[in-house]
Parts: sequence; C-alpha cells; structure tokens
Amino acid sequence: MQTFAGINETTTMRLNDWKKYLKSLVMPLLVSGTPLLAQTDTPSADGLLWEISGNGLTKPSYIYGTFHLIDAEHFEISPATETAFTACEQVAMEIKMDDPNLITTMLRWTHLPAGKTLADYCTPEEYAQLTAYVKDSLGLDIVQFNLMKPLSLYQLAVASNIEGEAASYERHFLEKSIGQSKDILGLESLEFQLGVFDSIPYEEQIDWIVTATTDSTSMNSSYSWDEMVQTYTSGNIETIYKLVIEETPELKKYENLLITDRNTKWIPVIEQYVQEKPTFVAVGAAHLGGPNGVIKLLQAEGYTLKPVK
Repeated sequence: MQTFAGINETTTMRLNDWKKYLKSLVMPLLVSGTPLLAQTDTPSADGLLWEISGNGLTKPSYIYGTFHLIDAEHFEISPATETAFTACEQVAMEIKMDDPNLITTMLRWTHLPAGKTLADYCTPEEYAQLTAYVKDSLGLDIVQFNLMKPLSLYQLAVASNIEGEAASYERHFLEKSIGQSKDILGLESLEFQLGVFDSIPYEEQIDWIVTATTDSTSMNSSYSWDEMVQTYTSGNIETIYKLVIEETPELKKYENLLITDRNTKWIPVIEQYVQEKPTFVAVGAAHLGGPNGVIKLLQAEGYTLKPVK
C-alpha cells in the first residue's frame, strides 16, 4: 500500500483503518435485497445473534450479523454473544481472516489493469469532483489513487464518515479466535469476493463515489450514516436488510450479485461446518434478513433458527 505524507492525525487514522479493514472487503454498508415481504412465517427479526439447531446437530452453532466498520463508541458485543462464541469450537467468517496471503492478494487486486488510470473511467467533470474531494476532505492528492480501482476510494469515502476511532467486529472475532485457539474458516475465498466487485463496471463504481462524496447524506440513499448505525445497533435484521438494500439504489441493482447468490453459495458451506463441530458464523448483517437471507435459507434446509438475547 502506498504511504501518505503530510496528512493530519485524524486523516492518518482513517487511512490506517481503511487499509486495515479493506481486506474484509464486503462493503462496510453490507452489514458488505428486495422489498420486505410479509413476516408471517418468519421468527422474530429482533436480534443479531441466532442459534442454529436441528437437523441432527448434537450441539448448537450460532450465526452473528456484523457491521464491517463502525464507530468505536457504537461497538458492542453482548454477553450472550461472547458466551456463544466461547462455546463454539471454530469460527467462520466471509473470508478466512488468518490467511497469510490475505493482504498480498488484496494489495495486488487494488491495481487497475495495466495502462489504465482512474481518469479513464471518469468523465472530466467526475474526475474534477473526485480531485476536489480527495484534496479538501482527505488532504490527499488524487494522483495517489490514479492506479487504484474505484472501490478502494469508495471504501475510503465511506470510512470518512467515522469520527474518532473505528472498530471492526471481524477483527474482534479474529483476535478472540486466535486467543482461544479456535480454527478460523471462510465461507468464500478472497479471490471470489474481489471478483464479485470486479463484475460491477468501474464506471458505475465511479458514480457511487461521486454521489457519496457530493451528497450531503454521504450515500446514494435517503438515510444518513448515523441512521444506518442506529439501525444496526437496533438489531432488527429485516430493517437492516431493507435499509441497506431497498433504500440504496446502487446496491439494490446488484442485489443478486452482492447478496442473494453469495448467500445461496454459503449455505452448503455453513452446513458442512456446523455438522462437523459447533461453529460461530459471522457475516455482514444485511445477509441475514430478507426473503433470500441466510436465516430463511437455513430454515429451508430444515434447521431451527432462533434469536438469542
């Protein structure tokens, strides 16, 4: 990763957080759908922690909805979550977070195709807007991002919503897994996850960034960062799903790519893990709710899912 000189302390902290968490790349907003359906056949949606039982499991496993990057003041792990985590013998996150090649793979991916620069995917007006944003809001020079894929800059723009120290649920669970000598597993490879974002035209990703850096709400949606954090901390997975996907047009367009298809691919992997031994599964909270959420998909396979307080 590039080094940045002459940056004030707050911006330095944000950049360090961005570089640290970028490797968990499902967007911080996918806490990375379709209209909400009637909830008559759905158990209580109030809760980020769910117990998985049934289908011959002798011990329960658990699934927890994370927020990939959040203000430290809003970071909270309930006693029930800590108890469930300790009771499990292995931990599965979206990607295998202790993979020694993780950062190398991530850094290699951030580069645009040879001979291309960020300006090649922007209109002159868009490039001027991005240049001004990077200078005025981040104290950086757009040149430092010219060879990087748009999503890298988008992640940084999103992270800039965080005032003060940032926190990550994935990092918390990774550190606890290491401390408790638990096996750390992945539901998909980093290469696959990065390929998902490469499937979205860079020109569209530029549009996301321009909107995120010029819209007063900081996102191409009707809600603010604070509202999103409040919705997450409320723990209602259906509301999280609706807010993140239904009310975010750029994500709604790619719901199948970003959410539904990945959820479907994860189910047999989760089944394999929980049948082997009690497993603590941690994925972005937006993956839990909705008609094609992980909760409903596991229920469809015969498992019993219930929220844990």
